[in-house]
Amino acid sequence: MGNKRIIRKRIIKSCKFCYIHKIKCDRQLPCSNCATKVDVDPCKYGFDKDDLIAESDNESNYSDYNNTKIKKLKGSIKKEIVFKPKYYNPFFSTLINNTLLSIESFDELIDKQNFQRNVVVNFDRFKPYKLKYDEIIDLIPNNKDDAEFKLRRFYESINPIIPIVSRVCITKIVNEIYLNRKDNKEVNPSSLILLIAMFFCELFADVAAKLKSDISTCNKYFSAFRFLLDVINFPMKSSMECIQACVLVNFVIDPNMIHFTGYSTMLIRLAQQNGINKIAKEMKYQNDSIKILWNFLLYIEGSSSVTFGLPFFSSCELLDFAPLTITDIANNNSEYPLEYTYGRFIINRIFKDLMKIISLNSVSKQHLSLIKRKIDGLYNEINFLNLNIRSKYPVHPEYFTSTLFIFLYRLHLRYIALYTLRAQNDEIIEPLNNGQLALNMEHLLESEAIFNDEVITLSLLLLLHTMKRLVQKDIEKFVWYTRGSTIMQYLFIVLKDIYQKPQKPYMLSNFPEITREIMDQDLKVIIDTDPILFKYVLVEDILKLVEMQLVSLWSNDDLYKFIIIKSVKEEVWKKHESFLMHSKKELESIRECNMFASCNKYLNLDKDIELLDSMDHLKENVTSTEISKILQEWVSEFNDRRQDS
Repeated sequence: MGNKRIIRKRIIKSCKFCYIHKIKCDRQLPCSNCATKVDVDPCKYGFDKDDLIAESDNESNYSDYNNTKIKKLKGSIKKEIVFKPKYYNPFFSTLINNTLLSIESFDELIDKQNFQRNVVVNFDRFKPYKLKYDEIIDLIPNNKDDAEFKLRRFYESINPIIPIVSRVCITKIVNEIYLNRKDNKEVNPSSLILLIAMFFCELFADVAAKLKSDISTCNKYFSAFRFLLDVINFPMKSSMECIQACVLVNFVIDPNMIHFTGYSTMLIRLAQQNGINKIAKEMKYQNDSIKILWNFLLYIEGSSSVTFGLPFFSSCELLDFAPLTITDIANNNSEYPLEYTYGRFIINRIFKDLMKIISLNSVSKQHLSLIKRKIDGLYNEINFLNLNIRSKYPVHPEYFTSTLFIFLYRLHLRYIALYTLRAQNDEIIEPLNNGQLALNMEHLLESEAIFNDEVITLSLLLLLHTMKRLVQKDIEKFVWYTRGSTIMQYLFIVLKDIYQKPQKPYMLSNFPEITREIMDQDLKVIIDTDPILFKYVLVEDILKLVEMQLVSLWSNDDLYKFIIIKSVKEEVWKKHESFLMHSKKELESIRECNMFASCNKYLNLDKDIELLDSMDHLKENVTSTEISKILQEWVSEFNDRRQDS
């Protein structure tokens, strides 16, 4: 018997991902490497090495090289100059605005920290995708009942905020898709893209609410969405379903409409090409979703313009061509509050008039007075809509009414800011270079008072309604939208006032008369209970609420602002520590007010703040001189913006 060589087949103990990428695997399920990756297949063991050779050579290596190359190319993109309108974030300083326009300057600061973030922040809309058409079809559940369940979830979490797809429309599409699949026929890409978009939005909302953690499937849905856009040859060709899908996906990803500025104007043009504006004008009540779609496109364009301090692109003729009216609301029988959508539209219409100031060489007092009268009239309109919401819709009425008031106060505050910025100019700036200025925060906060009572009281109202919005029960399904509550500049206004005038009372009589007329009893009780101390409790508790609910969902620039404001708050509390200690009993008494009590009950129910101790660790890396420099610029600009008394 000859010497026969025995070849033993070595068992691979690493998972597939670690083996392919030649990294150490801890052999857990999932292993630590796969657990930190949101864009890989599930951690897989027991695979055959021979089956990997072709796959690794032809796909994995090329994909890794290509993705690495793309990442390097993106990193090499540098802004040479940046256009900064004078009305861009008017309540922020030049330095803060330059920082926001050069967002990469603090990405590294945030990213290098090891604190927990909601997995939804790992979603990357620009990630290169590679899907086949059959794989997209496979994303549609085999069971029609499963698809309908996902759509019911969509109508609970997305549709109340952006009601642009009727149930009749999507039911017809679902029936068509499943019938074609049964008969082995091709599926209409325009129908498919809308269904995929709705599935994406439903899952994205669940991931944001921590009901699911399947960001990988989110990425697949979004890749399918992008693939189908190419199949349709968008934007050269489009359809109503394609436009609906684009609005849904982009709004859910970006509810603050920060990245909508150019995209929104294109969608309006495509809607005109598809006759959506004319259909909206002629169909009247039989298909409200088309009229809402047309007006939502105009709303997005306007809101994104306001975000960047630009005049609206849409003309008055477009806004008035097929507007949603109070009659449309009266004839609406849906389960969601159309009043909320209508309220956003009419606030946006006044923003149009307000932002028009930008394009005028001179503005008369009569022009400004006219806008102010429109804002005053808007208070009554919004209050009327909110009364209807409370009476007609028993599910989450305060969430919607509070949000409308927040938008209204932002409009009013923007009017004050724009009134005082007319003498300034737009700028072409160089991207921000990180420098430091040795100025301590205490000196900064002790500088001259700059905010008048109207700005402070409106900011207090905005924060009170933000708290009311956040303490509502069972609103986790809306957290994808609520995460847009970035209130840092209004917190700074109140904190600076507290620092300089710790015992100044803000009684009801100090609030603008128009706001007192519509103020609800909860807010009046809070203010009347202690006009001095209520703002301390408000700032303390709203920061806790925001940290608990929203911070883990925020982008790095919003996180950076939050860290700054939290540092300011600690400095203010330190300054008035003795006063707060002596007022301990009174502070506890204020916390018994209904809204503050609800807030504390909410905070006590959920102690799992995702940032844990890492927020303190992060603050240590943001030097006091960095914070001081930003805030000094912030405050110095308000010295120039002060209204004459």
